[in-house]
Amino acid sequence: MNGPVIAVVDGRLLARGGVRPAKAWLEYSQADPWAVWVRFRAGAPGDPAAVDFEWALSRELLSAGLQVASGAGAVRVRPCVLPRRRRVVMIELLTTWGPVGFTTPAAGVRRFLDAARALVPPGTEARHLDLDAGIARLLAGGAS
Repeated sequence: MNGPVIAVVDGRLLARGGVRPAKAWLEYSQADPWAVWVRFRAGAPGDPAAVDFEWALSRELLSAGLQVASGAGAVRVRPCVLPRRRRVVMIELLTTWGPVGFTTPAAGVRRFLDAARALVPPGTEARHLDLDAGIARLLAGGAS
């Protein structure tokens, strides 16, 4: 497997004083081997109450948060057990427009992380960086 690992998970977004159904797109790639990029979306495009934003968090933090409360400051991840023993993971973010929480079944996040670990095993992340290309981008004036 060489391409990025992508998963779409359903959940509930707690933001702007309300709770609404939402989706999160999780993406992991060899190009950024320590990060998981998450795009959260709730509400219809054009709806003033819609929420649509991206956030990066560490793969290690997301993985740890499946087992125990993890993180500090702007990003925290923790496991929760809902009625009928449904296991979910809660991702809590402190954004510029206020706190946001997203809950989703833990099983979907676990499957995503298993695929990410198959792509880049923990401890081998540095082997997947192309430092020469990164330095060349910086010298050329492009940070991305």
